[in-house]
Amino acid sequence: MQDNKSQEAKIWDKELLLKRVLHNKEIYDAVLNAFIEDIPELSRRLMNEISNMSFIEIAAISHNIKGCAYNIAANSLGDTASNIETSAKEKSIKEISKLFHLLEEQLSLLLSELTAEL
Repeated sequence: MQDNKSQEAKIWDKELLLKRVLHNKEIYDAVLNAFIEDIPELSRRLMNEISNMSFIEIAAISHNIKGCAYNIAANSLGDTASNIETSAKEKSIKEISKLFHLLEEQLSLLLSELTAEL
């Protein structure tokens, strides 16, 4: 069980988010709901731009995902999005594709956690 807890902490730091919103449950729920609502569309857009090899758009969308992730203390997801952004600036489609698969896995786990939280 401890192993599962450490994995959850890597996906999302609930306590850090609560601290950021001063333990205000209403703001906490609003922030999580906004993330849950917005992030799937950003992920779809990113996938489309990767298919089109539109490096400027890949960088912009991954930057947006990075900000959303860091806002809710999902640092692993934010780091992966940051790495995609860097790879887009370097026009490394192979690295972008590899990282996008990781981002999708992280996002799936995170959305499961967040949905269970609300």
